[in-house]
Amino acid sequence: MLQEGDQPKARAWVLALALVSSARASCVRTEDLGCLADAPNVLRGWKRLGNDGDAMDIDLCAQLCSDHGFPLAGVEYGHQCFCDHEVHANKPRNSTGCTMPCSANASETCGGNLAVNVYKYACAGPATPTPAPPPPTPRPPPTPYAGAANLCPDFGRDYCDPALPLARRVSLLLGRMTAQDKMDTMAERGIAGTWPADGSPLVARPQGWWNEALHGLRNGCVEGAGSGGGALCATQFAEANAMSCAWNASLWRATADAISTEARAFYSMGVLNGLTFFAPQINMAANPLWGRNMECPGEDPFLSATFAYEYVHAFQGGEVAARTGVLKAVATPKHFMGQVFEGDGSNPWYVTRWPQPSTPKGFCSLFCPPHCSARHLPCH
Repeated sequence: MLQEGDQPKARAWVLALALVSSARASCVRTEDLGCLADAPNVLRGWKRLGNDGDAMDIDLCAQLCSDHGFPLAGVEYGHQCFCDHEVHANKPRNSTGCTMPCSANASETCGGNLAVNVYKYACAGPATPTPAPPPPTPRPPPTPYAGAANLCPDFGRDYCDPALPLARRVSLLLGRMTAQDKMDTMAERGIAGTWPADGSPLVARPQGWWNEALHGLRNGCVEGAGSGGGALCATQFAEANAMSCAWNASLWRATADAISTEARAFYSMGVLNGLTFFAPQINMAANPLWGRNMECPGEDPFLSATFAYEYVHAFQGGEVAARTGVLKAVATPKHFMGQVFEGDGSNPWYVTRWPQPSTPKGFCSLFCPPHCSARHLPCH
């Protein structure tokens, strides 16, 4: 199963999956395993069928899985279909969060926040045709501003006046937002609210806070823009664990600078809805059994601190950003400093990966340096 993103965070990120019976007349649901809490080992290795943008519902996903010989089928985010032969968990935990509607049929529920509705079924007979995907959402018209300023719909709005200081424009924008708009902004959806004169959105294009850029952009492809009509995709560099082995700060700077440059390009092309990125990953690589060691610079505090400083500094624009105060992109280092000690050991995501230091000083000597360096602060 794909496990992009990170759990936990300050806010819980959604992974919705419902496993259901097929629409064929000869399909029989044989077992209801309930709504289970999602965890990395529950859905490990599930096969993805279909493409992003497909109109998907629980019947079609079950049909696709049956065509490929799988007795379990699932729909993620309302439009992603996954299949497998079993749920990979010794003790899956129950959940009540299966609430997400399917993209092809909003009356059907296809999962919820970190929740999995699991069913087993048996099907036979010919497959029904895949429904056509919904038409793409029209892009907003070109705007008079370059770069990040194209969030402004037009010159007639006070917070869009380029002659005003940035702080004043931010204040004016916040003044147009209700309390609910501001609360919505704290979630993944980004800036919410409407312009009172005509009810149009406050911004000209969608904004989202969740993008990934650990060693290249996770979502960075433009179909038909490459040579020969193929896809033009973002560069994927070595994982942080491999990059750190070079002990080469200039290499880390050049890599982070290239990634954020591509981020700006794909943002301008409409591929990315936002310029905030979860990167770099600066937890300590403490246990070889942890499945995400490749994301970390390593197990040495000095090395990890140097990597964090160089990556964040270059990713956000280096000396130009420091001089002008305008960031090329926003780096959001992850995860929480004490994440390695979370949980009771029952969930492998939270398993303790390092003997916990007995004093605050011992803790900080090991785990604080990368986080201090990423923020360009001294550690005491």
